[in-house]
Amino acid sequence: MKKPKTLYILILDFDPHLLCPARHTTGDTPVEDLTAATATAEPTPMPTPIPTATPLEMTDDGDRAIIAGDYDRAIEIFQNALANTTDTTVTDKSNLGIGQAYYEQSNYAPALTALRLAAASADTTIAARGQLFPGAVLHQPGTL
Repeated sequence: MKKPKTLYILILDFDPHLLCPARHTTGDTPVEDLTAATATAEPTPMPTPIPTATPLEMTDDGDRAIIAGDYDRAIEIFQNALANTTDTTVTDKSNLGIGQAYYEQSNYAPALTALRLAAASADTTIAARGQLFPGAVLHQPGTL
């Protein structure tokens, strides 16, 4: 058996004086028409939530920042990834990225610290890349 449909009827009672231009008078006192302001009010749209990147996705963003030459942003991204994970892959990739960004800025002391951490990685690719940069750092004039 089908449920009967519900019919709603809305009855509006308008004051014809409210349909006139913006100001009305009642005797000697002017009365402001507020219907225009309330008639155009629309509900405020809710902002679309922005998904939060995972720490592993953050390391990809950091790599893109290095490629773009935005080393300060890359360091910030990698540090955020480090702060939000205990995953060794993310930690190793972040240390490598931080070291590479500092190296590109000719800031060799923090580059060496981060690259030595990356060189100790269980991931052979990250470890090899981490070992590549310290050799280049030591051949720079005026380094440690």
